[in-house]
Amino acid sequence: MSNRIGLVASILCCALLLATPSANADQLVKVVDHPIVSARSLDLEEIRRRVVLAASKRGWTIEADGQQQLKAIIAAGGGQYQAVVAITYTDRAYSITLVESKGFGQRGDTISGRANRWIRNLERDIEVILASPA
Repeated sequence: MSNRIGLVASILCCALLLATPSANADQLVKVVDHPIVSARSLDLEEIRRRVVLAASKRGWTIEADGQQQLKAIIAAGGGQYQAVVAITYTDRAYSITLVESKGFGQRGDTISGRANRWIRNLERDIEVILASPA
C-alpha cells in the first residue's frame, strides 16, 4: 500500500511540473493598435516602407502578406530559434501578432521572455522610424 501511495504521489508531482509553465516563460506580448505618431501625415506606402526599414535594421526578413500586412521572420542560433509575426497597419496604427515560433517553449499564451524581447524591440524600432521626420 505504501509503495502505491508513493507511486501515485510521484506521478502527480510529475504531472504538476509538466503542466506548469517554466520559470522563464512570460505572457505572450501582443501589440494591438499601437498609435502612429508622426510630425507629418504619412501615406500607407510610406508607412509600409518605414516598417520594412525598421524591421530590416534589426535583422527581420520581410515579405508582403496582403494589403496593409507584412510577414516578418527572424531566426537565431542557426535556426534553432525562430519567430514569425504579422504586422498590420493603417494610417493611424499598427499591430504585431506572433504567428508561429520555434524553440521558445510556447504553450498557449506563454512564451520565453527572449521571444517577447524580439517583439518589443521590433515595436520600438517601428515607433521610432515612423516618428522620424525623414
